[in-house]
Amino acid sequence: MGVEPFGFRFECGVVIVGERLTLGTASTSCVLGSRYRRISGSWTRCTPVIGWVAEWFKAHAWKACGVARLSRVRISPHPLNPNDLPRWGFAFLVAEFRELRWAKWRRENCHPMSCAVYDGRPQQNTIELPPQYCEPVRRPTLSKKKVTQSPASLERTRPLTTVVFVAPQFSPAATQMIEAIVSLPHVRLAVIAQQPLESLAHHVASRLAGHWRIDDITNTADLETAVRALSAKLGPIDRCFGAYEQLQEPLAHVRETLGIEGLSSKAAANFRDKGRMKDALRAAGIPVARHSVVTTPESARAFIVEVGFPIVVKPPAGAGAIATNRITDHASLDALLASNPPSTNSPWLAEEFLHGTEHSMETVSINGESVWHSLTRYEPTPLEVLEHPWIQWCVVLPREIDDPSFDDARRTVAKALKVLGMTTGVSHCEWFRREDGTVAISEIAARPPGAQITTLVSRAHDIDFVKAWARLMIFGAFEVPARKFAVGAAYLRGQGTGRVRGIHGLDIVEREFGALICDFRLPYHGQVPTGSYEGEGYILLRHRETAMVVNALRRLISVVRVTLA
Repeated sequence: MGVEPFGFRFECGVVIVGERLTLGTASTSCVLGSRYRRISGSWTRCTPVIGWVAEWFKAHAWKACGVARLSRVRISPHPLNPNDLPRWGFAFLVAEFRELRWAKWRRENCHPMSCAVYDGRPQQNTIELPPQYCEPVRRPTLSKKKVTQSPASLERTRPLTTVVFVAPQFSPAATQMIEAIVSLPHVRLAVIAQQPLESLAHHVASRLAGHWRIDDITNTADLETAVRALSAKLGPIDRCFGAYEQLQEPLAHVRETLGIEGLSSKAAANFRDKGRMKDALRAAGIPVARHSVVTTPESARAFIVEVGFPIVVKPPAGAGAIATNRITDHASLDALLASNPPSTNSPWLAEEFLHGTEHSMETVSINGESVWHSLTRYEPTPLEVLEHPWIQWCVVLPREIDDPSFDDARRTVAKALKVLGMTTGVSHCEWFRREDGTVAISEIAARPPGAQITTLVSRAHDIDFVKAWARLMIFGAFEVPARKFAVGAAYLRGQGTGRVRGIHGLDIVEREFGALICDFRLPYHGQVPTGSYEGEGYILLRHRETAMVVNALRRLISVVRVTLA
C-alpha cells in the first residue's frame, strides 16, 4: 500500500515533493511537512505495527536519510489527510528534528528506496532534491566506524537537569517561558507560583514534574521552603531562576542557601538597588546620572540646589518606570512631598534628568563575559509617554547593531556588567546618548527585557529568543544569531477616559504596509486601560531596511487611534 496526500503512490520508498518528504514502507507511511528547516508531523492510532515502525524509524531510517538528530516522537491526529485513515489504515510517524541535512541526490547513487531500506533494488524513479537541500555530506554506511561526537550528540547524552522556575502568575509571558523550558531535552521542570496549577494551560501543566504554590514569591523564607519541598520530591535542584524583576534578590539568597548555581546575592543587590548600582558604576568611572538617595524633604531640596531642575524621582528598587516622576519646578516638588514624602523606610532615588535619546542594550553573558548584544531605540522616552497620555510609544531594533557609532555604548555596558557582577544570563540596560554625544547608563536589570522586546529580538534574528534564554540559563550555552531584519513595535494607547470603545485606522495600516506586520495584539472592546506606556495593544513591523521600519512606525501611530469612553 501507499499514501496519496500529494497525488503520488508508492509501494515503498522516499520522494521529495516541493518542501515535503514522504517516507514509506510496505505497510506504513510517514508524511513530514518541513518549514524553516524544522520537520514536524504526528502519529495516529491505526494499526498494531505503530510501535514497530517507530523503533525501525528511530534505529535506521532517520539516520539513513541524513537527519542529524531525532528529538522526540509524539501522538496526535494526522494533519494532512484524515480521510485516508479508514481507507488505508496507515500509521503516520511524525518526528521533530533538530537539523536536516541531505546529500546531493544523483541517479547513479541515491535511489529513494535504497536510502530508506538498503535493499539494493534497481534504481528508478529518482527525483532530484531542490537546491536548498543539496549540501554535501557523507553517505551513511552500515560499517561500524568510530565517529567523533557532534555537539548535538553530546547534548543527547547529557544527564537529566532538574530546574525550578519561579513566577508570580501564569501570565502569557510566563507560560511562554515555561513552555520553552519543558521543550528542552534532558530537562525536568517544576514551577513555583502564586497561582494553583489549574490556572496553567493543561497542555503545559501536564508536562511539569512538580508545582508548589506560595502566597508571596518575593518572601525569601517561603520561597526557600518551596524549593526544599520540591527537592525532597525530585532530588537535588540544578537550576532555580525566574524573569520577574522583584524576584531576583530572593532567588539569589535561596540559591546561596541551598548551594544552587546562579547569580550571587551581592550581584543581585547591585542590579536591584538602583542607588547602589549607580554608586558602584560611578566608583568604576562609568558615566551615570548624578543621583542621591533622599530620605527627608531637606535632602530633596539640597539635591535640587546641586543639579538644578528638572530631576527624576523614583523608588530605589523600581522597574518599568513605575512610580517615576519628573520634577520640573518647586511647585511640583512640593506636591510630591505632600503626597509621597520620603523617609528612611520609603526613600526616593533622585536623579538629574538626562537630555538626549534613550536606548536599550540586551546582552548575553556567559561566565561573566559578554558574548552577544542587541540594541533598541525608544521613541520617545517611556517617561515622556507616561506624562503625555496621547503619545503612542515606539521601539526600534535597527538592523545595524554592529555599527561603529555604538562602539562606545557596547564598551560601557560590557564594563558595567562586569562591575555589577553579571555571570551567566540575559541583561537589559537602558542608556542615553546625551546631546553632547556621550553615553550615560540609566539602569541595568539582570533579566530579559519586557515590552515585547524579546519578541522583537526573535523576529529580528528568526530565532526563538525565549527558548535561547532558557537554554542559556540551564546549560550555559548560546548560539550567536545573525541579525537579519530591522524590527519595530508601535504600542497602541487609548485616548480619553473609560474603557476601550473602538480602534480606528487599521484599514489604512493594512493597505499601506500590511506585508510588514509580523505580530500584533489589538485592543478589544471593553478593555480596561493599563495606564502604562505599553498601552492596550501593539503592532510589530519587520523589514530588511531600518529606515523602512522607522517610517512605517511613524505613519502607523499617526493614523491608528484607540478611543476610550
